[in-house]
Amino acid sequence: MSSAAECSSQRPILHHLNADTSWLLQIPSKHNSFYNILIDPWLTGSQSDVAPWFSRQWHSHKPAYDSINAVEVKLGKVDLVVISHEFTDHCHRETLVQLPKATKIIAPNKAKGVIQKWKHFESVEDMPLFYGGDEWQQDTSLPAEIPVKVLRVVNESDALYYHSAILVTFPICDTAGSSTTVEGIIYTPHGILPAPLGSLPPTIKPLALLHGLHDVSLPFFPGQLNLGAHNALKALKGCGAKYWVGTHDEVKNGGGFVWWFLRRKVITVKEALEKAGMNNEDKYVKCLEVGNGGYVTLA
Repeated sequence: MSSAAECSSQRPILHHLNADTSWLLQIPSKHNSFYNILIDPWLTGSQSDVAPWFSRQWHSHKPAYDSINAVEVKLGKVDLVVISHEFTDHCHRETLVQLPKATKIIAPNKAKGVIQKWKHFESVEDMPLFYGGDEWQQDTSLPAEIPVKVLRVVNESDALYYHSAILVTFPICDTAGSSTTVEGIIYTPHGILPAPLGSLPPTIKPLALLHGLHDVSLPFFPGQLNLGAHNALKALKGCGAKYWVGTHDEVKNGGGFVWWFLRRKVITVKEALEKAGMNNEDKYVKCLEVGNGGYVTLA
C-alpha cells in the first residue's frame, strides 16, 4: 500500500449516480485531490441479458448522471472502473464505451471476457479473488502507482459467484500525517453471506458495506437473487463495517420472460431491525440512505 507520505487525511466520498447501483467512489490522494473509482455504471438506455424477450429493463428514474461526460464534468476524471458482474445492469456496454480506450478497468473473469469482445479498451485487468489473511497486500493486478487494491470476496459454495462482493482498500493518513490506516469499502449488489466477510484481516478497517434492502427472487431460480435487508444485517455484523449503504434497490421498468416472474419484497431498515431484535442505536447499525444523485462523506 502507499506510504503515509503518499496518502491524505481527507475522507472518502461516495456518490450515487443513479437510483440503482452505479457509484463513484472518491478516494483521497495526495495534494488534496481524489482518485475516482467508477463502479458498475449503467447511466443510459436499457439493459438486456440473453435477449430482450428473455429479460429487459429500463431505469424507472432518470439517472442524475446520464453519461460519463456528466460524471466527469461535475466530479472529475474517472481513474479506474470496477465491474462486479458480467450482467448488463452492471457491465453496460452503451455506458462503458463512452470512456476513453486507455481507461483502466478491473473485472472478474467472465465480465473481463465480455468487455474484451467489444475491442474498445486497450486492456482489462482480471480481478483477483480474496482468500483471507494478509496476502491481499501482495496483489499486483493493478499498477503500483494506483493507490487502491481491488479484490473479489466469494463464497466457495456459490458456484456462479452471484452472491459475491468487491473489496476496495485504500490508505488514509491521520490528521498529523504520521501514520496510515488501511480502510475498505465492501460492495455487494446482490448480497453476500456473512461467512466470507469474517476472513477480513484486522489490518483492514471496513468503512462501509453497500448491500441492498430488497429481497428479490425468481420461482425457477434456487434461493434468492438479492439477499435483502435481513442478510445485510448479518453481513454488517460479520465484517464490522461502520456504515451500511443501500444499493441495487431501484424498482425498474421492464419486460420479457424474467421480468414477469420477478418477485420483490421491499424491506425497510426498521423492519429488518425489529425482526433481528435490534434498534437503530445498536452498535452494528448505521444505515445511510443515498438517493439518486446524492452523496455521503464517509467520516
